[in-house]
Amino acid sequence: MTSSKPLIMPWLVSQIDSGRYPGLYWTNQERTEFRIPWKHGLRQDLSPEDSSIFKAWAVASGRFREGLDPADPPVWKRNFRSALNRKGVFEVICDNSNNSEEPHKIYRLCERRAEERREEERRGETGARYEPEVDLYSSSVSQDGDLDEILRELNLHGGVSADPCHDDSAPCGAEGVLQFLPSPLQYENLSPVHIPVHDGNPSPAAESEGAGAPCVAEEPLQQFKAQLSGIHNRLTTHFRVVVYYRGLRVHEQLVTNENGFRVHSGGAEPVMSHLQGVCLPDPSPLLDKRQAELTKRILGKLGGGLAVEVSGSSILGARLGDSKAYWSCSQFDQSRTPREVPKIETEIYNTNQFIKDLISFIENRSGSPQFCLWFCVGEKWPDPENRPWEKKLIMIEVTPISLELLKSLAVCGGASSLQSETVELQISTETSSILSLLYESMDTS
Repeated sequence: MTSSKPLIMPWLVSQIDSGRYPGLYWTNQERTEFRIPWKHGLRQDLSPEDSSIFKAWAVASGRFREGLDPADPPVWKRNFRSALNRKGVFEVICDNSNNSEEPHKIYRLCERRAEERREEERRGETGARYEPEVDLYSSSVSQDGDLDEILRELNLHGGVSADPCHDDSAPCGAEGVLQFLPSPLQYENLSPVHIPVHDGNPSPAAESEGAGAPCVAEEPLQQFKAQLSGIHNRLTTHFRVVVYYRGLRVHEQLVTNENGFRVHSGGAEPVMSHLQGVCLPDPSPLLDKRQAELTKRILGKLGGGLAVEVSGSSILGARLGDSKAYWSCSQFDQSRTPREVPKIETEIYNTNQFIKDLISFIENRSGSPQFCLWFCVGEKWPDPENRPWEKKLIMIEVTPISLELLKSLAVCGGASSLQSETVELQISTETSSILSLLYESMDTS
């Protein structure tokens, strides 16, 4: 990337002011909130102008050269969204991307963060830099004894070894290098899930939309049937695994082993070889050395790690080392009741419950079903004092991609998480067919 790449905030402000892009405009007089068209990439009514702002950013940032590079609107859109997210100067205040008539999002400029980021850029710093906070659960952590006490509070099972570092003689290889990832990994060349399709053809790769992945090329009903067959009786899925160190994304990996995976730090003898390995990065490059040392101590007691395995329609979890692990289905869980992952394999998620929740979602009786798993290693989670997930030393986000895609296909068929007494929602014939498939699946499971 060249040094002439513009900053996203002033660049986008100038584009909004220009009035050149249909549907992109300010929504308040203060010019702090703006609307962006946000059509899914495979809608039949998609036109080139729907991707014009995404393409413009791709050109401005040097990711697309007109006449030289192949046009790829889904990638333009992902990169644009990633730029908005990683700079920390924008926040989504209204997500209407699933609106059937005029899908769009409304963003707000966060001026304080914008000023901070502009100052960082003037100093030559980048988004890969970690700016530590003064407080890390304790007002003072200046002595070894204080560190030992904190580690006991972080729920490490047993004492802390004299050497706080995990065994660097057994490195994790390339995937164990700490990466301050500015944007999600791109999976353009990978199918979202490897699931049998009735006509024998593989599922087309879908544009990644986070929790709301977009529709795929096939008719939603037929694709829905194929995906549903992949979780009936036995869950068949890939997993997207994202690792955060105190809210900073440091590693992302696509797990293609349908048995599941094992999170480890690379310093112990391999166990459960039928599972794919996900190696946690060495935290040494963190600028906050106190955070780095605490994280190393947790990794040093990780042992065999954390196993996440598929068994029938269930996802099982098991702790294989001394560093305790906790889990939840949301990064915003405020129950204050920690859920510990035991040493024996225990069910932590069931697709039958997902199907029930998806039916409720389609029938507009509840919000979107939860299908992501959030693991916290070395600290209690959900936090008894409601500390946010970004304060945790090690958080791991796990997304079963087949469930994500099923939810997306349900949305394509007409489901909506919008709930209002003043809005009359019509259920399409296709949505009714999807509901019938789900009810039939429950009856035969």
